[in-house]
Amino acid sequence: MSEETATLEKPPANKDSGPDRRGAAPTTSGGMNAWARRGLASSAPRGTAELPGRLTPQDRARLLYEYCISSEKRVGESTHNLFTIAEHYAEEHPEELENPEVINGIPPFFANLTSQEKSVYCYNQVIESLALEAMPVTVESLRATQRTNPSDPTSSYAGRFVQRVTSYVSYSLVAVLLLYLSYQGLKFAMPELAASLGEGRFMQWVTWVVFGCIGALVHLLNNALTTTRLQTFEISEERKVWPRILLGGMFGFVLPWILTEAGPLDVAEVSAVGSIAAFFGGYSVRFSIGLLERILAALFPETPAKQ
Repeated sequence: MSEETATLEKPPANKDSGPDRRGAAPTTSGGMNAWARRGLASSAPRGTAELPGRLTPQDRARLLYEYCISSEKRVGESTHNLFTIAEHYAEEHPEELENPEVINGIPPFFANLTSQEKSVYCYNQVIESLALEAMPVTVESLRATQRTNPSDPTSSYAGRFVQRVTSYVSYSLVAVLLLYLSYQGLKFAMPELAASLGEGRFMQWVTWVVFGCIGALVHLLNNALTTTRLQTFEISEERKVWPRILLGGMFGFVLPWILTEAGPLDVAEVSAVGSIAAFFGGYSVRFSIGLLERILAALFPETPAKQ
């Protein structure tokens, strides 16, 4: 067996075989280290933070391999060898390896494939193996959380999503402040109109809806920060923003309205309890639904059917 093929049998050091997981990277046809030639960090597809079209098997395998190596997931010897063979055949003019199918259990038809087909076959095997090891992290979540600039949190799709939701929260707080100042100004400029709005509780209801929307946005922000840290952020979070705000506004009104109407509360208590309930009603839909069910059960207890 040639010296080049023999190097494929040595996997990178991992938590089962030593602290340095990248110190045993094999050499390829030119005798140069494969990752030194490309740089593993820079080998991920260019512009992944923009999330363009579908990734190639090479891009998917590299993302999963890099994640598993950096997070100390178990990368077996066979998977490492398959990745190395795939990287070798991904070169422009790769030399043929001596019997790679004997080393790694590759099917006999592998020898009849072109270099590109060989690399794609090995990459797909790596993806199939590492996708289970990386769960719940996926290729798409790695794309969404990958930064094009390591020092800039907003250089990833998830980072920009967090920034956008944070700005929505800021705008909502400013809207509450402006609403309060406008109402106070209205008391001086048009006291009769302000009194009618106050008696009709219109301003209070609007405040509840806004606090419900803020609660929904804070929930989205907290979830985005957590999933970004765990690298499990999914692009589908983008589609949840406006439906979640709509639900937050609805529960932000319904929940405090039922709470304040159910018991004898003075004006100050209604304002305080209603605002808190509106925020938590928008923050957690599950909490809101559960609390509404309990309130309705208390107000309208079921009576046993007459025999």
